[in-house]
Amino acid sequence: MGGVEMESRKAEEWASQLQCWSLQLINCFAFKPEFLPTICKTEFLIKLPGIWGGLVNENSPACIGLLRTICHQKFGRGPIASCPSIIEALCNIAWSSDDWQYMAIDCLLWLLQDPNTCHKVIDKVVPALVDLAEITTLGNHKKFGDSIVGVLQNCIQSQGSGRSSISGRTSKQIEDLLNSK
Repeated sequence: MGGVEMESRKAEEWASQLQCWSLQLINCFAFKPEFLPTICKTEFLIKLPGIWGGLVNENSPACIGLLRTICHQKFGRGPIASCPSIIEALCNIAWSSDDWQYMAIDCLLWLLQDPNTCHKVIDKVVPALVDLAEITTLGNHKKFGDSIVGVLQNCIQSQGSGRSSISGRTSKQIEDLLNSK
């Protein structure tokens, strides 16, 4: 029925679907706080960006959707902020023109808004967000750039109150952006 090549392609399609369904199931559990400690284990989070197809799948937001669910919850943000490979992957998706770009930006903004994770990620995520501050509309999301600017402005203000530590380079990037608005 189509030879080995056709069978291999079908097997890959089924494996991809199975992965998406599995991640969707894990996402359902991630909505319940009692399951987050199990889901947010470092061993799993480190592997998550590299799962077959990575975080980006044009047919399903399963992986980035799971990260968005985790980042939306206070307990989930700490383990995510402690995983450099996920922060890097989120920045790359935020910079992309991928359909799920807004989910990555949401994750980055929630990490910056949390005083417990802001200092861990700010120097890594600000370059991505400064570039995206000019976005007016992203899909159904209006004034997306204004949201980014607002969060970055709060980061600068919290630095002044001593709650957060921002490198000079990052602080300058944010101040340059705020001065251009």
